[in-house]
Amino acid sequence: MHYLPSSIGSVDAAARGLGWRLTPESLIAPALATDQVVILEPRRWLDVPLSWQHAAVPSSTPQHLTQALRSTTADTLR
Repeated sequence: MHYLPSSIGSVDAAARGLGWRLTPESLIAPALATDQVVILEPRRWLDVPLSWQHAAVPSSTPQHLTQALRSTTADTLR
């Protein structure tokens, strides 16, 4: 058993041969650029519906965070 405390740590582990993983393209881009990992089936991908929820608190912070996430993901996700 291995404990990998972060998403990047698990990408590093896969790059070192400790297994395989399904990973968002944005997370493995650096490892792909340096040929540390390969995409086994480059023409195949899995789209996953994403959701975002937050507590209904009397604060504008959740709304600002929601807007920041929406604008960022609109530019980075397919």
